[in-house]
Amino acid sequence: MVWSLSLVLCGVYLLLPAAGIGLFALRGRGRLKRQIAGGFVSGMLLASSLLVIYTLSVGGRIPLGDVLLTLYLGVGLMLMLRLFDAGIHYGVFRLLRAGDAADPPRWRVGIAAALRVALFALIGLPWVMAALMTYRPHVLPLETPRTMLAASFERVEFHTADGVRVAAWYVPAAETSDVTVLLCHGLGASKDGMWPLAQKLRDSGANLLAIDLRAHGESGGRVTSYGAGESNDAVAAADWLKAHRSAAARRVIGVGASLGGAALVRAAAASPEIDAVAVLGSYDDLGRLAVDLSANQFVRPLGWLVRKIALPIASLHAGHDLRSVRPAAEVARIWPRPVLVVHGTGDEIIPFDRGRALFDAATPPRRHLWIDSTHNGVLDDPRTIEAVVDFAKSAESVPVI
Repeated sequence: MVWSLSLVLCGVYLLLPAAGIGLFALRGRGRLKRQIAGGFVSGMLLASSLLVIYTLSVGGRIPLGDVLLTLYLGVGLMLMLRLFDAGIHYGVFRLLRAGDAADPPRWRVGIAAALRVALFALIGLPWVMAALMTYRPHVLPLETPRTMLAASFERVEFHTADGVRVAAWYVPAAETSDVTVLLCHGLGASKDGMWPLAQKLRDSGANLLAIDLRAHGESGGRVTSYGAGESNDAVAAADWLKAHRSAAARRVIGVGASLGGAALVRAAAASPEIDAVAVLGSYDDLGRLAVDLSANQFVRPLGWLVRKIALPIASLHAGHDLRSVRPAAEVARIWPRPVLVVHGTGDEIIPFDRGRALFDAATPPRRHLWIDSTHNGVLDDPRTIEAVVDFAKSAESVPVI
């Protein structure tokens, strides 16, 4: 049901700018023409800001096609909001004219205006939040394993069970190895985002498969679902390794950061092809994380909007019920395979309690490392790198009687 509604919503976003251009050309001067023009200007400003932020934060390059599509969808979003506001205005106008009052009293006008603003804020603001949470223009990496690791590599592609194309780099170890580390990056990053750790893993004798999760880097897809769909990407990567690099992937060790960690937990719970999982700075429950973030990052009214309205609307955009993304409810299914959970006690994005709750839900064999670090600092911390390298070397499933 959510997936079907998501497709309808996507169609609306694609239809509205084209319809707006047609109406703008056909209609003369008037309120409608000004509304359409305002939607185009505000949509392009919003999309341009998004593109600049993503480019600067990731440090990559956005293809021209993605730039144009982001501008187009930004216009579609703002035209939808203006259409919604027009509907509220019409409903409030009808309420204002209740009783056939030709000249309603000022108190009724004031109440109607306040009602219009409240209704728009209650839906419009969370709608924008949800769109920004889920839609991602692709940011292509500027580096490759050859430039970062001085290593040869192979660019590969494969498709997930739900039809998404996944791009990846396969980097063989300097000497023959039967261990491959599957690297899954965090939100907004790409397959070139974990190279200090990747360098040490390769130096330790492991092969590497670094993937772009959907809606990131060179992979397909346009929306992120915080682990719900991305778990299919990790499963497809493990399947590709077992099918095409079986000798080099006798053991597949999944290492995921933040979003990538949540995806790997769900993937390993569903697929026996992943032999161990290391989770770096990830979360136990997306709904609980939304509560934490809204409490810490927003004033109380905005926090309530994020939890109660923005997250369900984001689910509509993503095509998955994001409230069902609960890695802690699935991590025990990885048993008897081992799990490592690393989290920073000073994590300002995913609170430490979320990582500790994920570890508590895991079944031995399990390990943890708590370090005094921020969210992004965890990845490059020498203690994290040492723990992950040791885990990749020594992690073994417990015997099952």
